Amino acid sequence: MGAKLGCGRSGGQIVREASTHVLLIGLLVVFAFLGAVAFSFIEKPSENERDRLGRDQLDKLVEQIVNRTLLFYKEGSHLDADENKTEEFQIFLRSNLKSLAGETPDHELQWSFLGSLFFCCTVFTTIGYGHIAPSTNLGKVVCMLYATIGIPLMLLVLTDLGDLFARGLTCCYTSIKHRATAPPGSDGDEHRKLAPPGSADGPFTKRSGRNDSKNDEQRAARTTENPQTGPKPEESAAGTAGSEWESKTLDVPFSLIFLIVFAYLMVGAFLLPCWEKWGYLDAFYFCFVTMTTIGLGDIVPKHPNFFLLTSVYIIIGMAVISMAFKLTQERIYNLYSKVFNNKERKCRLDVIK
Repeated sequence: MGAKLGCGRSGGQIVREASTHVLLIGLLVVFAFLGAVAFSFIEKPSENERDRLGRDQLDKLVEQIVNRTLLFYKEGSHLDADENKTEEFQIFLRSNLKSLAGETPDHELQWSFLGSLFFCCTVFTTIGYGHIAPSTNLGKVVCMLYATIGIPLMLLVLTDLGDLFARGLTCCYTSIKHRATAPPGSDGDEHRKLAPPGSADGPFTKRSGRNDSKNDEQRAARTTENPQTGPKPEESAAGTAGSEWESKTLDVPFSLIFLIVFAYLMVGAFLLPCWEKWGYLDAFYFCFVTMTTIGLGDIVPKHPNFFLLTSVYIIIGMAVISMAFKLTQERIYNLYSKVFNNKERKCRLDVIK
């Protein structure tokens, strides 16, 4: 449970750990780009053909409606329609019918490179909005194989980034808390304040070297005289306190965890409406449903030029949620351990009395 705090590491350790994180993220990026190229190559020809057939059918439908409308207009008014007005009416009717059919002047295909990249993001993050899906048999087979490899890789990256964010947040929180609570003029190191009870550097150990040696000799003598005798209650309490200290390395308040998650969601709520036709509430709702991988699909991004930025925001957000889950789990475990250890210590003291 208790992950160790990542503060005070040497430069070599930081470089080795950073290289591991960069390698995992690099693998995910390469995997996403390869998937985007593959799906764009597989699905784009079929989509182009469907788009061409759809345009032809729409043009025929528009032509029929225009002709019938003009015929009705001429018969009803018994007058010849003005050619300029007829042309304007054709343009107006044609554009509105195409808009109703979902076709806009800046219409772009879903299986462009950026669209395919966004689809890959929805696959290996298990969000699955459903508004983009393969239609060819080959695309469906590749999608299943891609998800089989991509989902475990994404979970590995999320776990790694979640742990990294959790340790980093804990280091920042511990450092700020230590500086805020330290008495003025104190120059003690943080590791001395955080050292487990009974250690040589801990604040609970105030014995000189001579007293330490004397106490060690007395402890060794007691053990020699009565080898069956276990540790004293005081020593057990010190060991229990040490285990408590180890489990508190990721002890961050619930309020701070909630504040960070809420702030990240608010960034998306204010950022996405800049290019999507959403209100702030809809954008916040989309961010929440996406980060929690619910992916209802009732609100989905439609601006392909920003699919890459949206994908990056989603992946980082899922790592933030993973960090929040880990810190919340550690916080609950620490509270449980504290209550349990206090009860156990109280029972031991009652037995001694």
